[in-house]
Amino acid sequence: MANAQTEVSDTIIQKAAEALKPALCHNNLSKIIQIAQDCYQNTQDATINKTNQCVIEDFTVSGLV
Repeated sequence: MANAQTEVSDTIIQKAAEALKPALCHNNLSKIIQIAQDCYQNTQDATINKTNQCVIEDFTVSGLV
């Protein structure tokens, strides 16, 4: 069970990293913030994994600011 949870967590973190990577590589803080904001707005299915991805993106933005 713990291994499955770790795999899900790794997948969520990877998706967040992939979403943010282009803006991070260009050091574009406004785009990074926009990506995190859009994540919440685009979470229509409200799955826990997508919501967790948004939270990880949010924490990344907070760490950069």
